[in-house]
Amino acid sequence: MNIKQGASLQGLHISMRKVLIHADSIWKAHGLDGVTITSGTDSTHGAGSWHYYGLAVDLRTRDLIQAGISVSDVAKELDEALGKGYDVLNEGNHIHVEADAVGRRLEKGWDE
Repeated sequence: MNIKQGASLQGLHISMRKVLIHADSIWKAHGLDGVTITSGTDSTHGAGSWHYYGLAVDLRTRDLIQAGISVSDVAKELDEALGKGYDVLNEGNHIHVEADAVGRRLEKGWDE
């Protein structure tokens, strides 16, 4: 696992450890040198962002794209590996992963 210079995981909630472990494993399974975290609790994000609560991370996609690996496929793999409790969003230049908000669980058809 790599952390982009300037990115911070200080204050990251323990529940996000699962994200980091699965993401790193998936990137390595695709022949890459592990995932790169581009943002955790650092930087500027939208109002109310889970980043500010230590409940979101951004993952670099540039390495996937350069290797000819589908970002959508990797995002789906990560979503399936994490299961309920997390949202995985392909935002093009990065994959955003956050603790699952109740509204999104309902959108996915989960009633828990």
